[in-house]
Amino acid sequence: MELAAQQNLTPGETISDKLRNLENWGFNAIELNCPAVIDCVKEIGIAIADSPVKARSMCCSAKHDLAVLGDDPTARLQLNLNTLDMAADLGVETLVSVPVRSPLPKNVTTIEELSTYAGSLEILAIEAAGRNIQIGIEPLIRYETHLLNTLAGAVEIAKRVAHPSIKIVADFFHMNVEETDMEATLKDFNDWIGLVHLSDSNRLNPGRGHLNLRSCIQTLKHSGYDGVLALDCRIKGNPLEELRHYADLIRRPWN
Repeated sequence: MELAAQQNLTPGETISDKLRNLENWGFNAIELNCPAVIDCVKEIGIAIADSPVKARSMCCSAKHDLAVLGDDPTARLQLNLNTLDMAADLGVETLVSVPVRSPLPKNVTTIEELSTYAGSLEILAIEAAGRNIQIGIEPLIRYETHLLNTLAGAVEIAKRVAHPSIKIVADFFHMNVEETDMEATLKDFNDWIGLVHLSDSNRLNPGRGHLNLRSCIQTLKHSGYDGVLALDCRIKGNPLEELRHYADLIRRPWN
């Protein structure tokens, strides 16, 4: 198991500062944000090469969403292919994919959206595999998307694409609302989980809400998950102190 924090959550003026801080606080990895990395790929690549803290995952913007039918799907697919090249240059192992972030448009059906998404993922999966990258489908809370709110829904698409480089992302904040039983869901779909995003029930840092974080972490461990746990939340309190506390809070139930 490796601990990560998102690039935008980590204090530090430069990427080298951020990596150094994460190392000192007991983190193994950083989750990069696209497009924030676009203008400094070379700088980030040099910093990561000189650090024990690696870039295990990357989140993308709404411009990368592949289930959007209002513009040219080919252009969105090409943007994802270009991002794969950039991710490979940085040693990223998981590229997070959100299908769409919007209400359902008029004159469009979810069947059409899912078909477009699956078709794009089929192409992306082959290219990702050639770069040793996996694509993680991330379900979102119903207030952020009308499409794919649960891990079960994400797994259905992954099965439809049927490629080993397609996995899913388990985000505790979204799961807290959408899943009836978080522990059971984590156990049932453990084989499909390629990345875990951590936050508490209120999207604050773990320990600031009412999630039974210890139980969920132990469920992942006992189910055989051995990937990255990445902090994806808002930070309440002093970021320096909270990130140190977070690392200890997560490692305790795991150990």
